[in-house]
Amino acid sequence: AGDSSCLMHIGGGLSRIRSGTRTLHLARILAATRTTPDVLTEASV
Repeated sequence: AGDSSCLMHIGGGLSRIRSGTRTLHLARILAATRTTPDVLTEASV
């Protein structure tokens, strides 16, 4: 998803049902494919 408010909405819904699924912005995923794959670690979320 490219819209952060949409990510917040989806993330909130997933949190309410305790799905355990995280939402990530596409830019974070793409950044992880570059020189620093540790961008998606738990500490950065």
